[in-house]
Amino acid sequence: MTERSVFDMSNLSSANRILLVSSLLLLIDSFLPWQHHCVGGVCAGTNAWAGAAGFLGALMALSAFGLLVYVVASVLGVTSAFGAREVQIATWLAEGAVVFGVLRFIVALFNHPALFAWLGLVLLIVVAYGAYMRTQEPAPPQSAPRTRPRPPGPGDLDR
Repeated sequence: MTERSVFDMSNLSSANRILLVSSLLLLIDSFLPWQHHCVGGVCAGTNAWAGAAGFLGALMALSAFGLLVYVVASVLGVTSAFGAREVQIATWLAEGAVVFGVLRFIVALFNHPALFAWLGLVLLIVVAYGAYMRTQEPAPPQSAPRTRPRPPGPGDLDR
């Protein structure tokens, strides 16, 4: 019988809950207007993916998406093969989202920021805190490697 992995929020640590929710909200926020521009009485907003330095917003959103997928995969047990690097990979993804997001916020700050740029900054702080909490968690106990029982050889029958 095969064992199915089921996503259960009760299995999440508080750091993983923070990372999951904040990275999801940051990804959603990246599609909302971070800047507003008014030309000739007509105002329009641009999201984090567009406008000034939109590539930074795209990198922020992709890092947040990667972090979201990675946290879900770690809860499902898919990332257990990474061993000790599991926390480090999540930290790298969170750092990417925070660094690119702060740079994108700074660009938006000097180019007519909108409300969702400020919300993005708050979410970036929450992502950074969740990554910090995750690095402070005790490492999961390492299980002994499974070994197959050796089949009996010709010399084992005499004993």
